[in-house]
Amino acid sequence: MAFYSVCSLVIESDLLPEKYYPFKIMSDMQPDHIDMTVRIVNDSPMKTDMRIVARLSYMSIWKYIDSKQRTHWVFEPNNHMGTVSVDDQLSDVEIHSIFSDAFDKKSIGEMYGKYIQIILECKLIQKGFTVLHSACVEIDGIAYAFTGPSGIGKSTRAEIWRKLLGAEWISGDRPAINAQNGIVYGVPWDGKEAIYRNYHCPLKAILKVNRSDNTRIQEMNEKEKIQLLCEQTVVPLWNPMLAAQAMCSIKKLIKNVPIFEVFCDITDESLYKLHQIITERTRE
Repeated sequence: MAFYSVCSLVIESDLLPEKYYPFKIMSDMQPDHIDMTVRIVNDSPMKTDMRIVARLSYMSIWKYIDSKQRTHWVFEPNNHMGTVSVDDQLSDVEIHSIFSDAFDKKSIGEMYGKYIQIILECKLIQKGFTVLHSACVEIDGIAYAFTGPSGIGKSTRAEIWRKLLGAEWISGDRPAINAQNGIVYGVPWDGKEAIYRNYHCPLKAILKVNRSDNTRIQEMNEKEKIQLLCEQTVVPLWNPMLAAQAMCSIKKLIKNVPIFEVFCDITDESLYKLHQIITERTRE
C-alpha cells in the first residue's frame, strides 16, 4: 500500500490516480496516523437498506445505517458502474466496482477519482478547511485566490500574474484553505486547467473578479462575503452536519483572510496596477 499526504491528511491506498503522485509520502516508514483508507471490496450495499438523500446530474447519494447503528454514505454514478461508500467519519472508503476483474487498480482509481475527490473534500471540511473554486497563485511565498463565476476570467488573470510578476500556480481550480489560520494548499484535483502543486503558504487575499476598464478594488461587507463564499465553496447540503461545519469555516475564513471585489481588464498594465493596489491595501 502507498501513503499520501493531502493538506496534512494521510491517505492509505494503492488505487489513487497518477495525479496524486506528487503528494505521495516517499518514506519506508509507515505514518504514525492514517486519516483515510481507499480500497476495493467485493460486496456492495443493499439498496433495500438505503435511503436516497440527493440526486445530482451525474450521481445519486444514498444513506444507510448498519447493524451497529453506524451511518454510511453511498455515491452511485448514473452510469451504474458500481458505487463508492464511506463511513460517517469519512475514514474508510470502499469502491464497489463492476470492473474489478477487468482493470488494474490504478485504472479503477481513475474511473472513480471524481467520487474519491468528493469524499476527500468532505473530509477536509470536517477538519476545518474550505474548498474554494478559484485560480490560486503565490508570489514570493504569499498566495492570492481569484474567484467568481465560471467564465469570468479567473485563470486568465492568474496566468497574466504568472507571466508578469513571476507568480507560481498553487491550484487552477479548487485549492483548500485552512479557515483557522488562512493557509492555502494545493490539492491533487483540478478543473479544465489541469494545474495543481503540492505546496502551501499564507493566503493574502481572496479576490472576486469583475471585468472593467477601470482598475480598482472595493471593500465587501460581511453579507456580501458570506454570499460569495457560499456560491464558490463546497457545501455538502446532502449532509446537514457537514454543511453546518462548512458554514462555520466560511465565517472563520471571512475573519482571517481579506476579501475584496476587484475590477480590471486583462492587459498587463491593468493586472500590474491591480497587484500594486492589493499589496498596498494588505500591507501589515
